[in-house]
Amino acid sequence: MTETEKKTVLVTGANKGIGFEVVHQLITRHPDWTIWLGARSRTKGLEAIEKLNNNNVHLLELDVTSDDSIKAAANQFKENQIDYIIHNAGIAHMGKKHTGVIARDIFETNFFGIQKVDKIFLPLVKSRSIIVTARLGSNAVRSSSNELQKFFASAADTLTIEELNNKAEQYFNDLDNDRENDWPGISNDQSLRTFGAYGVSKAFVDAYGRILARIQSRIKIILVQPGHTQTELNGFTGRPLKEGGASVVWTIEAKDDEVQNGRMYFDGNEIPFAA
Repeated sequence: MTETEKKTVLVTGANKGIGFEVVHQLITRHPDWTIWLGARSRTKGLEAIEKLNNNNVHLLELDVTSDDSIKAAANQFKENQIDYIIHNAGIAHMGKKHTGVIARDIFETNFFGIQKVDKIFLPLVKSRSIIVTARLGSNAVRSSSNELQKFFASAADTLTIEELNNKAEQYFNDLDNDRENDWPGISNDQSLRTFGAYGVSKAFVDAYGRILARIQSRIKIILVQPGHTQTELNGFTGRPLKEGGASVVWTIEAKDDEVQNGRMYFDGNEIPFAA
């Protein structure tokens, strides 16, 4: 990538946290690029853009859980107009008891939301779809039963998106019926249960990214971990936001031979999947 190449980037969930930092770094390093800041709230999105003070950053009202919102947002673009899409929108409901209802709400944004956006937006993307995931997803897989580990590992060769979605439904049902079934994070310890539903959603995200990379080759599907970074989602603990944002930005700026379809990266280095 040369400095003269102007790119168009869309970042979902970008009015705060990692998403906002990614937009900030991109527009600072590439002031001539066109950056679309995705936000569910128009008011919060406009407030974020005002802080950035760059005419090449534009608001895209986008609720990743709403088909109507996604379709309306996509109508602003032409085929292959977006060079990179960054799936960053995410929620955790930290501190709440994670029943099946709460877990489903987390998945609607973190997991199903990516699928809904991809269904409409992937034809508009020219180069890379970057999925922001989390180390907790890998931790969730590692703390699962051998059977579940094999299930997630099958994303590399045979697992389908339909099968993955069906397994998510099983997870919600198991939470509601207190059936452990070797899921990570289902425990009487509510702190474990809380982190469990968010981590499990990211385990499903990782599997989805691997499946999508396997069944299509037109663009690259890249997974990236920002690391344990100071955001509202985790109570502002961890490493500086700038470092987490830089881990994501690297996947945009990396040369084509530095990133491979269906692989996961952290701070510019490829990292293995948990299974």
